[in-house]
Amino acid sequence: MSDLILKTEKDIGYNAINVGEYDLTMGIGYLKSWYTRLLLPFISANLKDKRGQLVFKPFKVVDVDSMKVGIIGVMKGRIHLSRVPDGASYQIADPFQAVEDQVKLLKKKKVNFIIVLTDITAMGCEKIAHMKLPINIIVGSGRRNRLSLPKISYQRLILHLDRFGKHIGKLSLFCEHENARQRTLLLENNIFGGFTYGNAFIALKKALPRDVKIAEMMDSYVERIRLLKTKLALSSSQGGTPSPVSVKEKRFMGANTCKKCHPKNFQRWSKTEHSRAYLALVKKGSQYDEDCIGCHSIGFRQNGGFQHISKSIKPFVNVQCEACHGAGDLHVKSGGDPKEIRTMVSREVCLRCHTEEQSPDFIYRVYLSRISCGGNIPKARVKAQKNTYQLHKQNN
Repeated sequence: MSDLILKTEKDIGYNAINVGEYDLTMGIGYLKSWYTRLLLPFISANLKDKRGQLVFKPFKVVDVDSMKVGIIGVMKGRIHLSRVPDGASYQIADPFQAVEDQVKLLKKKKVNFIIVLTDITAMGCEKIAHMKLPINIIVGSGRRNRLSLPKISYQRLILHLDRFGKHIGKLSLFCEHENARQRTLLLENNIFGGFTYGNAFIALKKALPRDVKIAEMMDSYVERIRLLKTKLALSSSQGGTPSPVSVKEKRFMGANTCKKCHPKNFQRWSKTEHSRAYLALVKKGSQYDEDCIGCHSIGFRQNGGFQHISKSIKPFVNVQCEACHGAGDLHVKSGGDPKEIRTMVSREVCLRCHTEEQSPDFIYRVYLSRISCGGNIPKARVKAQKNTYQLHKQNN
């Protein structure tokens, strides 16, 4: 996967890529080899070898129209290099001192605009701003960051990336004297250091057009992974065998057991997409994919369920009753005590699988009316829910 990411970064054509903590997972030597092979624009102002020499260039200078833009990369100082495969051969210098040193060098190169890329904390980004160096923008990507609004601190603009990589941040800058009309459309507090800005997060949804070359690389990679997982599942002698559990722990009984006491509910369920969820995976060749099987079956990696994927998981396939109502052994052993089962299916239960990524149009009441295995929902309510659903699709 790391090879694929690096190759796509080359094709995307980044001006600069700051090396952060997560990039070191495969080893610094590994990054260096790809840096040389693909001429990737890695930068880091404080990653050094034991002799104190920088591993990558500390900054990148890019000409944008009539401006020279300097981009400095710096990683947080507290990284456990002992966990990095070849980390013992390297060291990390103080990030704040590194930023100060590189800013001085960039000013000698008569750079007009300076951006700092870093993975240090939000508080660390604030500290860089408070150093009052001639820095214009600080882009952070700390592990605790979520989508957050930009802020101006000491006339420095601080932004944070989406940690999960599901959004693209688009920052538009306007020189005040050249864009007076545009400036009037922006809030006054969007003014910093002679610039106004507009910021947007663009969600990477399936509706976005695909880049042909990168899509081909991705499809090829996914197919290789699919074949490897299939081979592993079919060759596993113990795959699919439920792990030993104690008598007190819940077990999954299967929809056929539920059918004995709830035949009408079973009949309704058998007409829903839930009852054919596993087939949807088979059609795509993803039935052995660990990232998919959990939402198309019951009991995956749960007590009394199955721990590995193989041909023997047949009793667990499809979104059966216990996917929503919970494992039913205690309910069955008690003679049908409703206290031993989840009778009402909450929105939170659905959201375990119907995430924004997988079900962008998910509306709890509308989806609930589709399965309706517990009884018929009044037609008036279903109609109102469908109207809400259609309105939601139009607005999104």
